[in-house]
Amino acid sequence: MEYSAGIPETPSLLLLPLLEKIPYGVTYTIILAVKLGLYILVVLITLVTTLLHLCSRLDKSKLRKLFLISQSVLVIIIAFATATVLFYHEVADLWPTPIHSLGGVVGPEGPRGQTASNQNMPPPNDFRLLTTGAAWIDITTRWVHLLGFGLWLGGSATALVFSPVLPARFLSVYWIAVLIQTFSGVVSMDRWTPFFLPPYFWNLDGLSQIRFGRSYTLFMGAKHILILTVLAFMIIWTLRYFSLRRKNRSVELPIRALAGATFFLGLVIGYIMMIVLFLHEGVDHAL
Repeated sequence: MEYSAGIPETPSLLLLPLLEKIPYGVTYTIILAVKLGLYILVVLITLVTTLLHLCSRLDKSKLRKLFLISQSVLVIIIAFATATVLFYHEVADLWPTPIHSLGGVVGPEGPRGQTASNQNMPPPNDFRLLTTGAAWIDITTRWVHLLGFGLWLGGSATALVFSPVLPARFLSVYWIAVLIQTFSGVVSMDRWTPFFLPPYFWNLDGLSQIRFGRSYTLFMGAKHILILTVLAFMIIWTLRYFSLRRKNRSVELPIRALAGATFFLGLVIGYIMMIVLFLHEGVDHAL
């Protein structure tokens, strides 16, 4: 909030009069406050559940189930709030240039889709963008991508900590996570990229002429290579599972080794994405 906010001032509800002078400063801050409120709710539910677990005679299995259901629902809602915050981060960074999915991108000749701001009009601080289809497609795509990555990393961590895990269950959950990541990632590359070309390796020559275009594309290429590595692991383990199942020996499949490899690769991919987001912000600030 202090160093990576989408507005030049710290997004605080105590500073709303000051933030009204910043385009989408109030809007961004309100959405971020909702997200932080959800985090506080998570902490309170965890605290109450812990106290009930230690001090009451309630059925521990029912208490655990209620806790997991409530936290799962809150995680899904927090991911949606985070996707909305990321959307308005882009809106605030680019204003008065349109968001990337509406043409606010960089080409070889410079920024495209720039619009002139009316100096006599107060800075926008409303939620009108949420009435557009483009906004909801962008938010939903990022939301699904966040959920897919959480399922990927969380599923691997769960298999490592709470071993043994049924091979069929782990492979099913992980295939769902990988497919969600792949399809939402393809949509994001088309809509969220700040360049006139998607940052695929075969577009490297065209993007090398643009500020941060080459670095951005190379890091995205590294991410894609790691995802292909994960897919290769998944295909190999899935084929081994069906081979062992035919021999009634599916329990022998070393799921923990696969979970360890996918968890490590997930962390590396997450780190690379932080670099990509850093470069992405540098491009946005130049628009």
